[in-house]
Amino acid sequence: MFRSNRVLLPAIAAILVLAAAPASAHPGHDMSGLAAGLAHPFAALDHMLAMLSVGLLAGLKGGRLSWALPALFVTCVIAGAMTGLGLPGFDLAEIAVALSVLVFGVALILPNAVPVGLAVPLIAAFALVHGFAHGTEAPDEGALAFIAGMAASTLTLHMMGVGAVRIATLRAYVRPAGGLIALAGLIMVAGIV
Repeated sequence: MFRSNRVLLPAIAAILVLAAAPASAHPGHDMSGLAAGLAHPFAALDHMLAMLSVGLLAGLKGGRLSWALPALFVTCVIAGAMTGLGLPGFDLAEIAVALSVLVFGVALILPNAVPVGLAVPLIAAFALVHGFAHGTEAPDEGALAFIAGMAASTLTLHMMGVGAVRIATLRAYVRPAGGLIALAGLIMVAGIV
């Protein structure tokens, strides 16, 4: 049974990676209010993978960083979203969102090679871009509720990552998952550029 799980879980993850579409942070989603904000990070593969990756990385770093890195990301996502309200999206933000998936995936493969002094500014910068992309998508009515929902879902995804690292049987999959996440990011970047 244990061996079948070692094959089955990576196979499922590989199927999801191969099905990865280009970055989904662009206008045109049917969104409104809190419910849309709560759903959006789960519906956009690029955002979901980046946010899970930050949680996994925070869990690997441990200690205070297991909550500080997610808190930093959520704070910067909110700031970026507020900045993006009412503005049009642009291709550079799309590329940066996809690139964040690639960078965070690589950070999971080599967590010891990413010191806190590098992790903090990378997480902050990419969170601002993710937030900006979300902000440009926010509906005119209910924009603040949308951002609140998006922030709550972002934190949930982070905590799922932190929690997964704390489960011994799942911790063994963090590096292979990082490889698949990096591959998904590479596919996303290639699909945009």
